Amino acid sequence: EVDPISDLKGSEAYRREMARVFVLRALADAWTNAKEKR
Repeated sequence: EVDPISDLKGSEAYRREMARVFVLRALADAWTNAKEKR
């Protein structure tokens, strides 16, 4: 669960979306690395 704050650098919605994107990228990278090590 992510509970970001809003400030001058980004809204809560923006930060929540960025967290979602970063998690998806990390999962995709982990999946790729796991497949390559087989």
